[in-house]
Amino acid sequence: MDLPLIQHQWPYIRRGCLRSQPPELGGNIPAAALTADAKAEDRMRAIQEGYQVHLPKPIEAAELATVVASLVGRT
Repeated sequence: MDLPLIQHQWPYIRRGCLRSQPPELGGNIPAAALTADAKAEDRMRAIQEGYQVHLPKPIEAAELATVVASLVGRT
């Protein structure tokens, strides 16, 4: 299973280039937004843009492993 982990602050990503794609082009695969922005509104924006998870950096390896496992259905 594909699982993009995306640096959410990149302007071309923020416009939703991946998340706004139709399902046959990857728009329906789970994705996590990685960002230095850790405010509640940053999380809400990422979720509204179609990301399943918003992960503020720095990210602990164990937390990342847990999130990846949950997104690919291996919890």
